[in-house]
Amino acid sequence: MIGLCCWGVSFRTATVAEREGLIWPRADRIAFVADCCAQSGLREALLVQTCNRSELYVVATSSAAEIFQTMTEILSRQGQAMVQCWQTRGYRYAGEVAVRHLFRVAASLDAMIVGEAQILGQLKAAYAEAVEAGSIGPVLHRLCQRAFASAKRVRERTGIGQHPISAGSVAVELASQLFGDLAGCRTLIVGRGEIGQQILRQLWSRGVRETIVIGRTQRPDVGRALSGCDIALAAAAAEALIIDTIMVREVMARRRQPLFLLDLGMPRNIDSEVAKFSDVYLYDLDDLRSVAEQNLAARRAELTVAEEMVENAAIRQAQEITERFLLPQTTAM
Repeated sequence: MIGLCCWGVSFRTATVAEREGLIWPRADRIAFVADCCAQSGLREALLVQTCNRSELYVVATSSAAEIFQTMTEILSRQGQAMVQCWQTRGYRYAGEVAVRHLFRVAASLDAMIVGEAQILGQLKAAYAEAVEAGSIGPVLHRLCQRAFASAKRVRERTGIGQHPISAGSVAVELASQLFGDLAGCRTLIVGRGEIGQQILRQLWSRGVRETIVIGRTQRPDVGRALSGCDIALAAAAAEALIIDTIMVREVMARRRQPLFLLDLGMPRNIDSEVAKFSDVYLYDLDDLRSVAEQNLAARRAELTVAEEMVENAAIRQAQEITERFLLPQTTAM
């Protein structure tokens, strides 16, 4: 008989500055979950890291209290600041509660922007990393596959799937509040990943035609491109700042119109100090909440249906796993 536990930190419990300190490169995440199983006596481990959350799911032959103690020891190896953030800003779930939480995360019901399409892909990427590390066993395999299938049904059968919103759509909404009609705006996007492409599609739908897209490795080109743009969106997987105060100071010395900056990177791509410059408007992931909440208000009915679907699927899966593998733990800590 074994137990399942989840320990996480998310936008609900920590600021973007605190969350970015928990993000690791892909190779480090793979090594971490491999070490969890090799050195700590855990049977299975899955580490989920996105812009808005870091969550560790583990399976072990222990009680919930013993598992969380082991998780504390594991995180302590990463440094005192790391484990302190998890302890002071974290939430902990065991058994059925942990199952329900993962299902809600997969279906984008626990997201800052409810219904956004990216989280399911990010969970699948985390699962693939754990498979590569050899830390996925029968419990997490079954749990993840069922959560993925449940999330797909929610998107297919509710308005959340039919009318998705995303960080990109909210970003464009914020820009339109500053400039009004975006058709005449010149835009810079730093980052060639999925979210950059998503934002580009949103901008084109608003009439924007002058857009420069730069990859994270082309930092010397960012300053030159920024000087000719009205809107700059940074969404690159970079460990160092891409837009800093020196760059923005030089740009603003040569222009007379406002500059809209949106930082969707994790860790952050833009130095927060640039917000102190006159006519510079900087938003980050935490600033998207108000717009996201307004969008959610119009979708409450669909959200209720989605919550019921996920709840029923999670209960069935928790019962199945409990019967086959787990102790009947249902604690939230």
